[in-house]
Amino acid sequence: DRELLDYAVEKMDRYIEITPRYKGCMVNFKEQLGHARAEIIFQVCPALMWLTQVTGNKHYAEVAFDQIAHLRALLRDAKTGFWHHGVNDRYPSGAFWARGVAFVFYALIQIAEHADPARFFNYQRDKMREAELLRTVPPGLKPYYKARVDQYFDTFDRP
Repeated sequence: DRELLDYAVEKMDRYIEITPRYKGCMVNFKEQLGHARAEIIFQVCPALMWLTQVTGNKHYAEVAFDQIAHLRALLRDAKTGFWHHGVNDRYPSGAFWARGVAFVFYALIQIAEHADPARFFNYQRDKMREAELLRTVPPGLKPYYKARVDQYFDTFDRP
């Protein structure tokens, strides 16, 4: 139904625009502006990937991938690989969140159904390399190289 799709796109665009961020991660409760929580992975990212598939708008996938990368960096325990429920300015939540780990795993499966995971990880690696390279470019050349990098990443979903 086109009307329902238009409504979903309008709401998601507004959500992306107004949702506050904490260390790059969307915050789902305005009372917790200094926290990042795993819920975004299973509440928002699968919908973003679905919208990418249905509309062809790659921006939704980029937002989802960025959220996954930011949350993984903040919430994943390096020793165990498990995810903490959340993190704030001082520390991650004390215990691992068993149900949340399951939710994150389930959401990643849903997301993988709409994207090629190998391409996602290559995309993230290349994006980080290009961003690092931009930090070394003389100031006068930055606009040129930024445009080239943006053009490169716009080809992510094209074969």
